[in-house]
Amino acid sequence: MVQVPGFSNMWHITSNCSHFSREKVSMSISFFYHRWVAEFEDTDRRLLRMLNDLMIEWSYQKKLVSGYTLNGDKINSSPALGLVLTLGMIWINVNNKSRICETSLIHELVHLALISQGYRGDADHEGNIHPGWYTKHTIFINTLNTLLCEFGL
Repeated sequence: MVQVPGFSNMWHITSNCSHFSREKVSMSISFFYHRWVAEFEDTDRRLLRMLNDLMIEWSYQKKLVSGYTLNGDKINSSPALGLVLTLGMIWINVNNKSRICETSLIHELVHLALISQGYRGDADHEGNIHPGWYTKHTIFINTLNTLLCEFGL
């Protein structure tokens, strides 16, 4: 378990310390926060407080979950790429991923950001069951991951 610099109480857990450095994690989440604020706001700083108290677990373990695809279709058993476990903890699968931009980190942070705005995280993404997630959020993720990849993160 390693503290992430730039955040008061953010930590990440990894079995391979060289996989994603704490500095790369910090830069990736800083990019996320600043772009989120520019596009969607964080006027009460609730998201920033959530990020400051976040625990991230990077895992090679596979987890099968039931949930939804990006367009809202229900799936009963599928390998998870990432999960918001609690308001203070996210789990990210890193199998065969060499850069943070290839993981679901930004996707899971969007779930947390939606929670910070009063939504329930919107498990069905762009589907019609839960409110909060729109195409603009998916575009946000894709654009930011492209930027992170360009920076080698």
